Amino acid sequence: MNSKQHALSHEQEIILKLVESKYSLFLTGQGGCGKSYLIKKIVEKESARGCCFVTASTGIAAVNISGTTIHAFAGINTGTKSSHELLGTVISNEEAVKRWNDCRILVIDEISMIGAALFEKLDYVARGIRGNSQPFGGIQLLLSGDFVQLKPVSTEGCEKQDYCFKSTLWNKCVDFSLVLTKIFRQNEQELRHLLQDVRNGCISVMSRNLIHYLSRDLKCDPLDKVRLFPLREDAKLANDECIELIPGEKFVYRSQDDGKVSVFERRCSAVSVLVLKVGARVVLLKNLDKSLVNGLRGTVIGISDGYPR
Repeated sequence: MNSKQHALSHEQEIILKLVESKYSLFLTGQGGCGKSYLIKKIVEKESARGCCFVTASTGIAAVNISGTTIHAFAGINTGTKSSHELLGTVISNEEAVKRWNDCRILVIDEISMIGAALFEKLDYVARGIRGNSQPFGGIQLLLSGDFVQLKPVSTEGCEKQDYCFKSTLWNKCVDFSLVLTKIFRQNEQELRHLLQDVRNGCISVMSRNLIHYLSRDLKCDPLDKVRLFPLREDAKLANDECIELIPGEKFVYRSQDDGKVSVFERRCSAVSVLVLKVGARVVLLKNLDKSLVNGLRGTVIGISDGYPR
């Protein structure tokens, strides 16, 4: 969404009324349809009526809606333990217990990245903490995301995660699934059609022609280009090339690892040898606190006593 305020569309008004009527909802739609904007409007209105907790499946998504990760809210750490073990972990966390008991509405954005197993664990914890046998202990849910865009995250060595809507719990929790169709972010009709085609994985002749028409060499700073790679090795090569383009002294940081290093390196997205210079672009790979989250980007502005800032 752009920063401009706009009146809610007719379909957004309907959703707002359903939330006010205490229905649990799943909101979806292609990028630019106003999901995040609508969530913010709902939270503004509902927070005055009681405790509304805003969460997302990832740190960067949580920042976008001024919330926290669902893991942090729930007090479940990584959420990889069994349901029974997670309940024990949460019971020992007074703040997490209070959040669960105070919660009237729970918002979970980017719900598509939460697998069926984790969804069921959250339900188990909610019912156990609240002493309520209803789905999620009677909490009203507002789930948002696009299952076409992002799939559940699978940990290496674990079974592939099913989408949470494949869980038998889904239909017990969700009263209505609603698709937002009005697009606010893109004004050009051709661009809308192109993005919809890419989303659906089926490119029309019109969209293909538009891509060819727009394809050209662009003169820009190589460091300002955003490039996507399927493999980490390819991304590392590109990053190494960019570091060489930056003038100044190199600072090399080597990881100190214990245990099965080869397994750790396969599962860890951080490189074992990090080379930095003043002016290097960096990205955070782990949530540190509510403001410093996984996916946040920055620039090294100085290095003193061997430490970047």
